[in-house]
Amino acid sequence: MLPASNRGTGTNTGFPDTCSTPSSSGSVNIPYPNIASASSASSFSSIVYVGMVNALNLNSSIPNTSGDEAGVLETNMSKAAYTTGNPIVYVEKVPAINLACPSSGNESNCTLAAVILAAVSVVSFTYASDDRGALSRGGVLVRRLDGDGVGVEIAVVTTDIARELRSALDSLGVEHPARFFFDLRGCRGGDLEGALDLASRFAPPGSVLAVVEDEEGDCEERRSTGGPWIGAEVEVVVDGGTASAAEVLAVALRDAAGATLRGERTYGKGRIEVVRGGMLVPAGEVLTPAGDRIEGVGIEPGEAS
Repeated sequence: MLPASNRGTGTNTGFPDTCSTPSSSGSVNIPYPNIASASSASSFSSIVYVGMVNALNLNSSIPNTSGDEAGVLETNMSKAAYTTGNPIVYVEKVPAINLACPSSGNESNCTLAAVILAAVSVVSFTYASDDRGALSRGGVLVRRLDGDGVGVEIAVVTTDIARELRSALDSLGVEHPARFFFDLRGCRGGDLEGALDLASRFAPPGSVLAVVEDEEGDCEERRSTGGPWIGAEVEVVVDGGTASAAEVLAVALRDAAGATLRGERTYGKGRIEVVRGGMLVPAGEVLTPAGDRIEGVGIEPGEAS
């Protein structure tokens, strides 16, 4: 499982970037490191986002690199490029970029480089299990259970997670299961709006799904608009690896849809971050429907508060 890269945090580093450098005996070639920051990428996906920041693919490049400033005879520290992408995951029909993908720096003056620091995100790329008794759609894997229930394993909360679940259920011929078993163990989160949209499909219209608090302390209640699975029996299992949007989904299903929540206390990431000036900065917090904090606390399995 390799963390994905986006136009936020993340660094490519290589060695050697050999540049002419003045010395007392004239210019000499000295090897320097080459460093490229993903936040300054000039080519990136316009429609695919990783952790709410534009995803990078093999067409992405970084206009300027650093590390060889002492090589004043080579003042133009040119672009970094990615030389190999993920062999199975594509972004806009081009191989995606993730941790350890090879790259080059300073207009290929440094050819031995790679992504050594991926995005600070909850999205990772990995192989899906080959389970012919299940159906996978996007970030969700759906299995038939005994009787009239389905198991729903969510690896990442995508923007379209509710549509993906509906598509998987339709394909399995179980459009309206009586029971849902959600496995959110190890799910590091994803898209907040996707989590709220999915929870809304189970909760009566008007039910509070979450409270969003901005940096000034102003709060907005996010409410359900209703959906096709209201009244279904829902069970959710979580653990210490359940984080961010996955925590929001779990507690919304418990408090607004009457789900049973069991397992271990969750990770505790309720902070909202956005990219400004190429950096991730805080933009508020998501609270439980009851107004309790998730950040640094997590969700304790049990009955609704």
